[in-house]
Amino acid sequence: MAIGTAISAGVGAASAIFGGIKNAREARKQRRLLKEQEAAEKAWYDREYNTDNTQRASAQRLITMTQDSIRKRNQAAAGQSAVMGGTAAAAAAAREQNNNAIAQTASNINAQGMAQRDAIEHQHLANTQNFANRRIQMSQQQQANTAAAIQGVGQAAATAGLAFDEMADAKKDLKQKTDAKV
Repeated sequence: MAIGTAISAGVGAASAIFGGIKNAREARKQRRLLKEQEAAEKAWYDREYNTDNTQRASAQRLITMTQDSIRKRNQAAAGQSAVMGGTAAAAAAAREQNNNAIAQTASNINAQGMAQRDAIEHQHLANTQNFANRRIQMSQQQQANTAAAIQGVGQAAATAGLAFDEMADAKKDLKQKTDAKV
């Protein structure tokens, strides 16, 4: 029985050590994956946050629509001026109206860009916090795995010690019995 207990203790210690090694490998793999995800998120943030707002599709659409509107107003004003006779004041008023339209469009694009940047910043902060939480969780899991491996080795060592004590006691009893017969 003592030899079986010793073998069992040895297998238990080996299992605990093997489990610890496997857990350490998995933890390294998870840390590497997390670093890759963090790098990808940082690249996304840098790219999106620093994007020129006037190059976004929605901004280009607003610019095109404003240019088309100004072009139509200029054509209408030129036609009206040709038919009815235009004054310098009317031409100045048309230019002022066109300038206001351009300024309003630029203001709208800027406001959309600021809202976009705010959303990107908010998402970046949420992602950063998520990565920090995952790091904490991974650290806690690694600590628990280490404690479990140490406990497994300790239990195996204690079992082995008991087995060796039992074998020593059995050997002593056998020797006493042999000595008593002689």
